[in-house]
Amino acid sequence: LLALASVAAATAALGETHPSHRRIAPSVGSILGGYLSLLKNPIFLAYSLTVATATGIFFAFITGAPGFLIGRYQIPPDIYGFYAASMPVGFISGNFISSLVSRRLGITRTIFTGLAISFAAGLALLTASLDGSFSTVGFVAPMFFFGISAGLLVPSCFAGALGANPRLAGMASGLSGFLQMGAAAVATTVVGALDHGSLLPYALMLFSMAVLSSVLFLSLWGLNRIRGAAA
Repeated sequence: LLALASVAAATAALGETHPSHRRIAPSVGSILGGYLSLLKNPIFLAYSLTVATATGIFFAFITGAPGFLIGRYQIPPDIYGFYAASMPVGFISGNFISSLVSRRLGITRTIFTGLAISFAAGLALLTASLDGSFSTVGFVAPMFFFGISAGLLVPSCFAGALGANPRLAGMASGLSGFLQMGAAAVATTVVGALDHGSLLPYALMLFSMAVLSSVLFLSLWGLNRIRGAAA
């Protein structure tokens, strides 16, 4: 009800500021054409799929952490609350760092930094799981840095996705958000199917997502640069 009230208030109070000659006709064909154009745009996909995988890692943590820490390793629920804050605190820290460095580094370098941190966090978690001796620090510390990575990636990736085709910024926002939540849904489903008796499958999944995020961004970003050079 609150959401419906917000939509109604925004519709009544906020006027359209986009110039009429630059608006896209509100038809099914034009909307589908806009989405198709974005899905063919490698730079939009580079930013959107990168933020989607980062969000998938975040939701995989939310889904899997209680099963491992409380169910498998008998961490008391009241203590678990402190551990559960590791990734959100990291995310908030990453957002703050992003606000300080993104103008100096630029979007691309900020994203590269976030991807490097995500890869290192995934590798650390995988190494801890292969070692066989579980420790809360070995689990929580990588999650904190996964949070920092997401905090760096999300603002820059969304800015890049919306700037890929400014004329379709509204569609880009919606489609990028859809891909983000879709990746989160897939990640939570996969985590739910994992064997919670061992940390290894979970760590391997998060590390694979960190690698996939880097591969997707580098390949699509590189493809865009090649096309730009050829043009």
